[in-house]
Amino acid sequence: MNVGVRVPVVAAASDREQSDRPLPDLADRGNVEAVAPGPGPNELTMRVWERGVGETLACGTGAAAAAWAAARQWGLVGDDVTVRQPGGPARVHISGDRITLTGPSEFIATVETTP
Repeated sequence: MNVGVRVPVVAAASDREQSDRPLPDLADRGNVEAVAPGPGPNELTMRVWERGVGETLACGTGAAAAAWAAARQWGLVGDDVTVRQPGGPARVHISGDRITLTGPSEFIATVETTP
């Protein structure tokens, strides 16, 4: 699936394995999502490492890629998936070759840069 950036999705057998798994070494090649099934049906728990940044609270592109991999490659979830991330849940709907991502958004900072 092409989501516009390289997003390796790594499966873990459980929440505990997913939270203990060190993945920063893979992040130099792209963003990395560590995904475990649950806690409920059609739900995933995901941690995110973004290239050049480190662990982040959430990633919409990663949630879409994780849901697609869990549904289409691993058969763990259906076409309507909740992806739970430290920054909050995202809902992913898969229909054919289309993915729709919905979820809350919040303003978290104002950043100014200088040339």
